[in-house]
Amino acid sequence: MKTTASLTLFLCLMCSAALAAEPTTKLDDGSMKAVMGDLLNTGKGILSELDKNLGNTKQDPPAPDNMTVVATNEEFAKVAKVSVLKVEEPTRGQVTATLAIANETDAPIRITNLSQLGAVILLDSDSFAYPLSEPSLAEDVVVLPQSKTRARFTFTGIEGKPARVRFMGAEAKI
Repeated sequence: MKTTASLTLFLCLMCSAALAAEPTTKLDDGSMKAVMGDLLNTGKGILSELDKNLGNTKQDPPAPDNMTVVATNEEFAKVAKVSVLKVEEPTRGQVTATLAIANETDAPIRITNLSQLGAVILLDSDSFAYPLSEPSLAEDVVVLPQSKTRARFTFTGIEGKPARVRFMGAEAKI
């Protein structure tokens, strides 16, 4: 909000300065249109820079120098493995699965894009797929070098018997 008010004030000051630059010269429609066009282009440039630098809140946080960021199925297959530790009994069509994600490298890894549709899926015994019930709540998973970490995911609308979980393209049997 403060940014918008500041930009509006800045553009108003620019308009005033442009109009006051030559007080003895009468501005015709063409001159006025040219001044306003220049001001609009300048404002658009300022806004796009601000949006690029301030407004992009979905950027991944920077990784430490030695951390590997894993964002695709192919990258995951090269550095980690997944297995199912535990699956809670379905209650009201809801299942929570606890996965073990093993980092097989000498550097920590951060697994991103888990909120993407299809990144984490529960499959029942008839191969019906159930994506995460709240994919927007799926956070990045960080796994330290040569170790495992637990990650819990909840699926809803389960109608069949859970059989396996697909995590970043890798399947683990239940």
